[in-house]
Amino acid sequence: MADFTTFFLHRVLPEYEKAWVGLHAYLVRSVRGEFKNRLAVMWLFASEAARDRYFDAEGTANALETAAQERVRPFEETLAQIGTYTLEYRDDWVVQ
Repeated sequence: MADFTTFFLHRVLPEYEKAWVGLHAYLVRSVRGEFKNRLAVMWLFASEAARDRYFDAEGTANALETAAQERVRPFEETLAQIGTYTLEYRDDWVVQ
């Protein structure tokens, strides 16, 4: 878990923030309940417009999103060698 966390914080997240303009991410760990000792990532775009640069109105990835995903693929492949993870997206939220 420590190696996974360190790599994610110091290598993966900075690359995501380079690939997606207006994106910032936080790695969080649950300390109790159903997901105790599990990690999650909170992705925050600077604005709804920043998020919409990468998806169409139905939420489908566009060419910018696909290109950003390709730029971070090598980091995700290395991450997969350190530990396992699954992707599960929840609704889009906008900070007020």
